[in-house]
Amino acid sequence: MATKDILLVDDCAVQLRLLSMILESRGFKVSAASDGFKALELLERNQYRVMITDFNMPGMNGIELAARVRNEHPATRVVLVTANAIPGMIEGAASAGISEIFSKLTDIETLLDSIRSALSGEPWQPARPPLGDSGNSNSDKEEVRLRSPLQK
Repeated sequence: MATKDILLVDDCAVQLRLLSMILESRGFKVSAASDGFKALELLERNQYRVMITDFNMPGMNGIELAARVRNEHPATRVVLVTANAIPGMIEGAASAGISEIFSKLTDIETLLDSIRSALSGEPWQPARPPLGDSGNSNSDKEEVRLRSPLQK
């Protein structure tokens, strides 16, 4: 089984191709899938260190895909990219094993920093969501980082 750096999953062909080109130009080995089912097929034939998936896709959303990957390919770190955050997304993402959520408007360097961290082999350290905290802290609950263009 071949090991590759990154599996990109997005139903938008333009987004998929653009991010593939950017990552390949930075030296990453990238595969791309247009939906969650195709991503699972690629994961059966290759080992990926990081999967970056869109949230809103037909058939299987990014959180559902991440839950399958967590169970079937636990060594693959999953990052979610979305244009629209919805209520409950952070909690669902954390329980599905997603380490970070990025807005599709996030600058590429912020995303690259996350990829480099994942590929370095360092264990992921959960952090409080930076875009608001209700003050209700539960130290036993897994947490996920949410990154947006508003974050400094």
